Formats: sequence, structure tokens, C-alpha cells
Amino acid sequence: MSESAPIQKSLDSSALGRRPDDATDPSNLVGLVAASGDLQLAHAFLGNHPEQRDSLDAALMGNRNYGLIHQIAATTPPGVAAAVPASQPATIAPVATPARLLAESHVKSFQTTNAAAMAADQKQMTQLAGLQLKLSTRLQTDLVQPSRQKAAQIGTTIQGANTYLAKDLQLRQDAAQAIAKSTSPKGELGKDPAVAGALAALDAHARTRHPATTADALKSIGHRIDSLKRADVPEWVSTRAGSAGPRYPDNPERKIGTSPAWSSLVNSGAATASEQRVISRMADNEGSLDAVQAYDNQIASLGAMQKTIDPNGNGELAKQVYEFSQSNPTRYKTLFSDQGWTATHTGTGSGNGDYSITYQKPNDPTAQPLSGRALNDYIRHPHDPARWEQTLGPLFRAGRDADFQQKQIGDFVNRLDSALAKVPSGSYTQPISSFVSSEQAGALVLDQDVNRPGYVADDMGRALDTFFAANPGANRDPAQWTAAQRPVYEQQIVNDYTQVRRMTDAALRANHVVGPGTTLSALPGSLLRPTVP
Repeated sequence: MSESAPIQKSLDSSALGRRPDDATDPSNLVGLVAASGDLQLAHAFLGNHPEQRDSLDAALMGNRNYGLIHQIAATTPPGVAAAVPASQPATIAPVATPARLLAESHVKSFQTTNAAAMAADQKQMTQLAGLQLKLSTRLQTDLVQPSRQKAAQIGTTIQGANTYLAKDLQLRQDAAQAIAKSTSPKGELGKDPAVAGALAALDAHARTRHPATTADALKSIGHRIDSLKRADVPEWVSTRAGSAGPRYPDNPERKIGTSPAWSSLVNSGAATASEQRVISRMADNEGSLDAVQAYDNQIASLGAMQKTIDPNGNGELAKQVYEFSQSNPTRYKTLFSDQGWTATHTGTGSGNGDYSITYQKPNDPTAQPLSGRALNDYIRHPHDPARWEQTLGPLFRAGRDADFQQKQIGDFVNRLDSALAKVPSGSYTQPISSFVSSEQAGALVLDQDVNRPGYVADDMGRALDTFFAANPGANRDPAQWTAAQRPVYEQQIVNDYTQVRRMTDAALRANHVVGPGTTLSALPGSLLRPTVP
């Protein structure tokens, strides 16, 4: 066997774990030989595959092993023993391999293409600058929170692509300067370490090409910017239940817990910090203060409590807007009546059916007030976004107004009080608040009262029935419970109530209120309410 056979065997062994043909495919062995840094191995490989000389030079440049390149060029004999596969007879075949310069063809290729490559880099940087301006402009509009997060990711992509292109330009300039300064004769620039190093650095950078530096990627970035959703532009939606209509996208940035209106309510004693925590947590199950939609079986709804205008033109929202007109007539005029919405007390009592609301297109002397079915049909024109903005836009902007937010929050506080004041159905005579007094319990009761108010008394009565059946020795008068009994009893009642609540997505909503990660206290008495003078 020739002395080159062990070397070939070494090459074969180094290819273990790769495909079977990798050990005999010279294009796959180039990287292994270059990585080895072994002059003898390189000679054996070139003796068997002289046609791979340029490929080996390029691989060594990528590894920055310029010394081995020069050693190969200086020591390659005119004839070299050819390594042969172990399956073939060992022979020595003289191969004429004259000394070659370092990737001279690579130097010439760089000189030929560099100007065009630099122009392409500059063109892409100009395109990226345009995309950055487009993104910045889009960010100045009111985007929903998820789109703001996507915008940040797009900005990072643009910055990364720009950084890659800027470095590519610099490396190209460095390589061109190294060639211009080289004292090596024409045809031997590859021997100049400065030239070789500059081109190797450029090649290494090219292998880290940023994925956003292609025409398709740049086009995709533009589409992604265009698709960023605005919070202040209504959209048409269809529900799985078959209803459809316009809405403003929900924006978590304007959840009730972040409203500045809380400070004045808490400072004035109209609400407590405990109530703020309860209402803020529970309201996550509903919507933002500016949440507006008109796609279900109600004409429209507004706010964190999603107060509605019912199909007859009455309802909780009509009552809320009317009460706002009485407590703050100046802001009512600006936010509602000047925009076409008018709320009136049409009944004699204080129920939701005693208040109505109409819409009349402003600045149109021929327009008639619309209510009930006519208003519902007018709003839900499926191909008229301008009409959605005209009718629902004032409600949306009222939801963002600090004064109307204070009204929304004040109503939420009152709703919490009224929910806890309900008497459980059955043989009970005391209010819910006498049986449960923690922040978690208050949030669960309020959650059901906002979603399905008619079931609260019955479901709390069922929960208490279950509790007393399991605890026959418990005093049915909660005022008689000892300090040791109350936390145990209250937690059992909360657990039983959570299981029987009848409402939309009951388990999911309860998990947010009292599940892992809740900010609400389970301690009895933790729900502090304003002191009545």
C-alpha cells in the first residue's frame, strides 16, 4: 500500500457520520482538509484531486490560514503520490501541479464585480431608509398594542439589515484599497497578505448575510408595515354566531386600571385602592374604556363594562350618557350631542328602559333622528366605513375622554356595591357581602353581575346551599363566625360559587380573577369600600 493510503484512510475516517459518499466526494473533503491545517494531508489530497486546488485555496482563505496556502504553493513537488481509495490498487501517479498564487481568480472576480455590488448595497440601504420612514410615520398613528410590538420587531429587522450592508460596504472599500496599495506585480496580488486578509474578511461577512437584504424580504417588510392595525379605525367583523357589524379594535393600553381618573376618585373618597384593584382586574374580562362594537344583538356597546343600547334604543348606555349630561353638560355637548347623539329620560323611573338615545347626522338639515331598528340598520351598512366612523367614532372618542372615563369608573364602583348588596336566593336574608368579603370574592361577584346580572342571587344561593350542606355545624348567621372560621368558610364559599356561576366563559374568566397570577387578596375583609358618612 502506498504511503498516501493512511492519509486517505484518515480522510475517510474524518467523514464518519456523514453520507456514505461524502468520504469519496472531493467537494465534500475540501472543508475537512482545510480545517485540518495538515500540509501532508493537503499534498495527498491535491495529488489525488488537482482540480480542487482553487476550492482548497478558497476554503483556507475562509479559515484565514494564509500560511498553509503559501506552504502548499512553495512545497508542492512537480509530481506527488496520488492518494487512492482503499478499494483500488495503490499506485503512484505523477501529477504536474505547478505552484499557484492565492485565489488570483478570486481577486479578479472581486475587481470585476465590486462596483456593482457596492451600488446594490447602497440601493438597498436607500430602500431600507424609505421603509424606516414609513414605519416611523405609521408609529405616529394610534396602533393597537400587538401592532406596536410587531412594529418594534420590524424596526429591529431594518436596523440589522442596515448594519450588515454598512459593514459590507466598508469591507469592500477596505479590499479595494488594499489592492490599490499593493506592491505585488500584476497577476500576483494573491500573494499580498493585506489583499488576502481583506478578501477573506469580506467572504466571511458574506456568509453571515442578513435575511432582510433581498428584494422579496424588503417587499415583505413593506407589507408588514401596511398591515399594522390602527386602534382608531373601525373594521367590519363577523362572529361565529352569524352576526356581523363594525367595531373598533380592542386596545389593551386603555384598560380601566390605567385610567388617570382613578386618582381623583380615590383621593376624594369616592373609591378605594382596594376597589381599584378589584375593578381593574375584573374589567380585563370585558374590554377597554374605549371599546366600541356594533356586531351582536344590541345596537351598540361602549366601555369597559360594555354598556349597551338595546334594540329598542334604550338600555344601560342610554342611561349612562343621560346621567353624564346631567353631571357634566359641557363635556356631554362636546362629546355626544354635537356629534349627533342625544340621550333623554323618556320614562318616569330610573330603570334602563326609562332612558333612550338617538342618532341624527349632524350638519344635515334633512336628516331625521334614528333609533331602534332604523339606527341599527344605518350603522351596520357593510360597505361604508365612513358611516361607521361617523356614528361610532363619537362613542369611541368619548371612551378616551378623562371626564367620561370618570363616569365609567364611578358606575363600576356603584355596580360592585349593588352586586354585593344582592341577597342570595333561598332562605337567606343577609346580603352577599356578609358571607364573603375578600377582593377575590368581590371580583367574582362583579364579574357575573356585569355579564349575567339575573343569575347572581340564584347562583350565590346555590353555592351557600352547597357550603352549609357540607358544613352542617356552621352558623347560618355569618356575623357569628369566629375569626378562625371565617377564612376557611369564605374560601369554601368562593370555591363553590366559582363552580356554579352561569355566564359566558365562566371558567376562563374566573381563572383570570382568582387563578394563578392574580393580584387580588383572598383574605376576609380585604375588599375595602368607601366609608359612608
